Amino acid sequence: MKTHSTPYSLSVAALAAVLSGCGGAGTTTSSGLVPARDRTVVRDIARNRGPSWMSPDAARQSLLYASDADSGVVDVYTNYRSSRVKLVGQLTGFQAPYGECADRAGNVYVVDWSAENVAEYAHAGTARVRTISITGAPVGCSVDRRTGNLAIAVVYYANPQTHQGGVFVFKRARGTPILYQDPNLFHYWPAGYDPHGNLFVEADYPVPPKLDELPYHGHVLKEITLDATIDTSSSVMWDGTYLAVADQQFQGSNTLGIYRVSISGFTGKVISSTDYSDTCYLRSTYVVQPWIDGSALFGGNNFCKSRYGFWSYARGGKPQRLFPTSIAPLAGYGQTVSAP
Repeated sequence: MKTHSTPYSLSVAALAAVLSGCGGAGTTTSSGLVPARDRTVVRDIARNRGPSWMSPDAARQSLLYASDADSGVVDVYTNYRSSRVKLVGQLTGFQAPYGECADRAGNVYVVDWSAENVAEYAHAGTARVRTISITGAPVGCSVDRRTGNLAIAVVYYANPQTHQGGVFVFKRARGTPILYQDPNLFHYWPAGYDPHGNLFVEADYPVPPKLDELPYHGHVLKEITLDATIDTSSSVMWDGTYLAVADQQFQGSNTLGIYRVSISGFTGKVISSTDYSDTCYLRSTYVVQPWIDGSALFGGNNFCKSRYGFWSYARGGKPQRLFPTSIAPLAGYGQTVSAP
């Protein structure tokens, strides 16, 4: 098994500028990218001891699953959109859980970046239903509600010969996957399906970030002509009306931004765009894989320890509410919502 450094996608220059404003200095990973926080922070090992657990009444409720890559756990919450948010379970035993997704039946898929696999759990379950091995370094997943197809994005090493990433698609989430790649792009970030079964993904290197589409019943990733510039690749998901295209350095800043995009053929028109700021670290936000749930956008701001909450979508601005630090992920990366 290869050893991967965690896939931070903030540029060296951008993060150095933020750190210099606070009198700090960034450290560079083996991939040449700068982490969002100082990786000398000690992991919250205590939270990763013991077996997975879940409250008995969790199975009857909608649950927010949030991965904590630093602690190697996935935290599970109820009442996640209110001040009554409650930690009702934890899934343990991961090396570095990253992205997540859920299907119509409530089954949850957890992408483990370092372990090179994806773990499937039933809604509110604590035992793995199965483990899907993945070639390369997986960072996120998405389930097509129309077909049940499971797409898993791999940032690199999906093709061991070229070290190129790509998107593996499992038909009905089973069997042998098909690997889709754009020959011009190497790094692939968490993909997302629209209601029609079209799959979208942001990818980059050596060229600037691009938005690609795998059409429903298509066989090739094709570039979308977008009337906006993505500064730093991030995730893509459907917000209920438009395609939400995230940018980790919105318009050259150090804040998360979301472009709401209408797709026609292979052309994308930006309907609106918003940045999502914070107050704990200048205005900076490092939300790797934001989750949109109606009028709320969830995520962990990894410029700050144990800072997890939600913003108004698509108004943006500062967080509307934060989870108590006692139950928030130490480093929240991906999240999904599972309904019973």
